[in-house]
Amino acid sequence: MYVRIDSIEQAIRASAIASPSLDDVGYRVAYGVAERNLRIDRVVSADPVNPLQSTRDAWLNVAKRVEGKTVGIEVSCSDLNQH
Repeated sequence: MYVRIDSIEQAIRASAIASPSLDDVGYRVAYGVAERNLRIDRVVSADPVNPLQSTRDAWLNVAKRVEGKTVGIEVSCSDLNQH
């Protein structure tokens, strides 16, 4: 299962209930979706920007709650001009 924060946040923005600022709503939805899918033995691949230790910790806590494994992968662009 692929969980993409940008897609979740865009769907929330498109709804009638969204305010301009989503704060951490997209991440919280993603944690719930990921946890539920892990509980039914699906592999979950999440695609968030994780600049904060709190968001990285939250993903680790999802895995801990379901007694699952995590693999973190960081992608960075070495060419700052292209980035």
